[in-house]
Amino acid sequence: MPNLTPAFALEETDLQEQVEQLEDYCVEIEVLYKLDDLYMAPGDIYLLYTSSTIEALKAEIANARETESKYPSVTAEEITNAKQAIENCVENLCIEKDELNFLIAVCKKENGTENNGYYSDEMWSGYSDLIDKATELLLSDTASDEEINNAYWELVFCFNEMCVSNKLVGDVDNNGTVDVSDVTLVQKAAVGNASLNASQRMAAANQEGDIDSITVANATAMQKYIVTSGTLDENQYFQVLEENLYSKDPYHFENNPFYLAGMVCRYYGYGNFDVYSKYLIQ
Repeated sequence: MPNLTPAFALEETDLQEQVEQLEDYCVEIEVLYKLDDLYMAPGDIYLLYTSSTIEALKAEIANARETESKYPSVTAEEITNAKQAIENCVENLCIEKDELNFLIAVCKKENGTENNGYYSDEMWSGYSDLIDKATELLLSDTASDEEINNAYWELVFCFNEMCVSNKLVGDVDNNGTVDVSDVTLVQKAAVGNASLNASQRMAAANQEGDIDSITVANATAMQKYIVTSGTLDENQYFQVLEENLYSKDPYHFENNPFYLAGMVCRYYGYGNFDVYSKYLIQ
């Protein structure tokens, strides 16, 4: 699992510079996790963490600043320990239940509630198990913050993997080639006579295409490609997501266009939020 905290390492510098490095780190964490209204900008979209784990993080940042205030009597070891305590708190941050609930809604909205035959039985089974596990935890009165948090990230990683599971651009039916059957499927989807899951829409959209709105233009590009007078370029979102499949960054949802679209809709009401809310577990 990657190290998810901002890079920080005490350099071989004088004590004053080490104190300054620690303060820079404190501010970086405060900005990243929106720990103060000062760092909240209009229109910000951000994840919700449990109040207890956020307060613990704030407390360690306050402790770090208390350590800084001891300069010039502070030691390098105290500075290192203060930084480590903050890192530990970041690692222990737990997602709120509401975030898990919304993630489930996004997954169901994008992939449907049953496999349309596109995903392998193994992949769909593993995904369904994670959905069921997350749902049980949401309905439980005894689920711990840690269980909710683990369920959230397990489902995030699985959903990300599914979105980029097909590496062949244009292969919307996942039969290993781009042919007329793909064009036909996209044409049907464009007029509402077929539904495409997240991976299919990623495969159908051209480089600058809108993965949330597959149109006849996508089918036309595929037709040109088939007769060798055109090209199909990987969607702009594909590589970003593939490179960040297992990111726990607080803005990880920006890597997945489907999840980001849901978050924007959730925060600002763009589009029809009912398409997500109907999947929420009450």
